[in-house]
Amino acid sequence: MVCGQPVNFTINRIELEAFPSLTLKNGDNLQLKCLVNIAKIADFVLASTFTFYKDDRLIHNVTTTSSQAIYIIQNASVSQSGLYKCRINADSRHKTSEEIKVKVTGLSAPLISITKTEVSEGDEITVTCEAPNEEPPMTFNFYKTVKEKGSPKKKQSNNNYAENTYEIKEGESILHFECTVKLMIEDEPESPLSRRQTVTVVEPFSTPTITVRPSNNFTEGAVMEVTCTVQKSYRRSEEVSITLQKGNQILKASTSERLTYSQVATVSDMGDYTCKAEGKTASKTTTAMVKVKELFPRPRLTLKLTNNKTEFINDGDGVGLECSVSSLSPQESSKQDFYLIVNNGERRHMRRGGKFLMRLRSTDSGDYKCEVTIANITKTSEQVQVKVYAPVTKPELKQILRGNKMVVLGDTLILTCRSPTGTPPIVYTLYREGEPLERKEMKDNSEVTFMVNTTKLHDLGHYQCNASNRNHKSSALSEVLNVMVIGIEILLRNVTETDIMHAQHIVSLFTKEKDGTYFCKASNKANKIASSKSMEVKGLINI
Repeated sequence: MVCGQPVNFTINRIELEAFPSLTLKNGDNLQLKCLVNIAKIADFVLASTFTFYKDDRLIHNVTTTSSQAIYIIQNASVSQSGLYKCRINADSRHKTSEEIKVKVTGLSAPLISITKTEVSEGDEITVTCEAPNEEPPMTFNFYKTVKEKGSPKKKQSNNNYAENTYEIKEGESILHFECTVKLMIEDEPESPLSRRQTVTVVEPFSTPTITVRPSNNFTEGAVMEVTCTVQKSYRRSEEVSITLQKGNQILKASTSERLTYSQVATVSDMGDYTCKAEGKTASKTTTAMVKVKELFPRPRLTLKLTNNKTEFINDGDGVGLECSVSSLSPQESSKQDFYLIVNNGERRHMRRGGKFLMRLRSTDSGDYKCEVTIANITKTSEQVQVKVYAPVTKPELKQILRGNKMVVLGDTLILTCRSPTGTPPIVYTLYREGEPLERKEMKDNSEVTFMVNTTKLHDLGHYQCNASNRNHKSSALSEVLNVMVIGIEILLRNVTETDIMHAQHIVSLFTKEKDGTYFCKASNKANKIASSKSMEVKGLINI
């Protein structure tokens, strides 16, 4: 309308009404009538546009010269509950009605469908639940009934349907599926259950049976026979495999309907045996507990030295080996055959009663076991480790020279020592002039290295190395190594004599630290120096 032009009409009021009422049942027709009161001049024709809204969303509009507009919703559903209003637009003027709340009650049961009505164990089945006349979003609840109804599986959907997949489990036979729907509307209850869909489960094969002979509780030495049997369904031609397991170990497998496993049983065969039948999609198991009583305990191997001077075995020592079974009397033991097994290879027949005497050499070191067979049951003892110590031989002591240079006082003297033979560990001790300097233990037969700091003149002299090991008769001393250390000249005294042709110097409290080579020098105003012959001086130790 342009300002200054005459007013041809005015909108007084607008109102929205619902028929038959604001509350109606699911499936009823809902009539919405928008009424408008307009004042206008005579003979003025006004075309108006009526617009209908639900929850502020446009659902219908119509243009008319009438003072009212009607919008009919056929078969109203619960999801069409909400707040409705209408609006009129006429020649740039508009007016909106008050909102009215429409409630549609009685949510219908959803429709349910399944992909199969007959399935096998291990198959999958898809269940679809649909609320065709309702508007999303909504939540579907799926129910599976075996013997009693289980907890629902909830699925939220932005469509008016949802799907849920189930895996058919072992032992299930007749299954029932139902579902409900709940709209995202405040205070709106869940729908009634859908009609029930029934699924028949066909067993592809039976649960396996397991039998144990002679029984599930017997004494070792008997032949144990375990049999697994399974029966295939005549309605299915599915291939079935059978496995017999003990723990995580498969003892035997077969693709036939019967499997038999047998062996002479020992206590170690006691435990749970599981027969498993497995098809393409399903598997079934049966477990049997087998108890095996011990016929006799595991033998025990003991070693005794004929010479008890040390706990270690020396090369050439005599030992007594005995294989015993705690449950056997001496008379019964004398009737059995005992064998000594060396390093899992050589078998030696032991004397009656399980005794064996031998003189050991270093080459006899190794792992020893014994075994005995009673009533077709063979048992082996725990392993006993035997180590025979060969004696050490005379070691060789060497001096390592760097660049073939002599050792100068202040340098490090490097000595190596090694015994050619002897069972390690070998202990090496370095001596100088009969006094021990250092001790080292070697875990193998490699040479040992000693580092000696030559800080004093007495570090020169005679060196020897001793080698020993756990052979109590074994100890060997190397040849003497004479080590020369070049010392630094030390001025002991400077004397000037004017009347006589000699001088003297007294070294008081002579000790080993003062061992060395002594000499003197003489000079006069002629500037010529003369040196005497050197004299090797060593101190003796009083005992």
